[in-house]
Amino acid sequence: MGVRFQVNKTDINTNSDFFRTYRQLLPFLQREGYQLLQLFLRGAASPEGSYENNRRLGQGRTEALQSLIKADLSGGPFAQQEIKMDVQSVTEDYAYLITLMQQRNDADYARVKQVFDACNGDEQTCKQQLIRLDNGRLWNRLKQQYFPELRTARIVLWLSRPKPVFENVSVSNVEIENTEKPDSIVIETPV
Repeated sequence: MGVRFQVNKTDINTNSDFFRTYRQLLPFLQREGYQLLQLFLRGAASPEGSYENNRRLGQGRTEALQSLIKADLSGGPFAQQEIKMDVQSVTEDYAYLITLMQQRNDADYARVKQVFDACNGDEQTCKQQLIRLDNGRLWNRLKQQYFPELRTARIVLWLSRPKPVFENVSVSNVEIENTEKPDSIVIETPV
């Protein structure tokens, strides 16, 4: 799940679809017996704009989501659990751009991935090379089609669900197939 941001903004609308879903999800998970083990938060900026401003935006978006999640967890259904939080901010999220392009079978996926791989994580070089492709036409398409989705802070929940424990199970409708040493039991009516 993720929160989308407006261009050059780090504030979060707590009435967004994301927060409505998130705030309904936590009580549901607790009722179903899940334990929240870990959260992974990642905020990012899209590549348009200056690199320094994008660094500020990526960090600000991460911090904004982290603050809201911490506040929700401290008073929410998982308040008594110790939950590990892994937090990252990304300046310009080319890795997610590549993922989105691959998922959508974008015709330029291979070209953009080749540039990304050749830059070995150097975001500024990647940006310069992508801007040059097709005299900027590809960059402009990416800006329109993908960049709004890169302006996000996302959250991944790691959960565990304990195996159900059956206590005081009635066995009145149980048929034992092997009377010496049962290796299987058939319950005709669920209890």
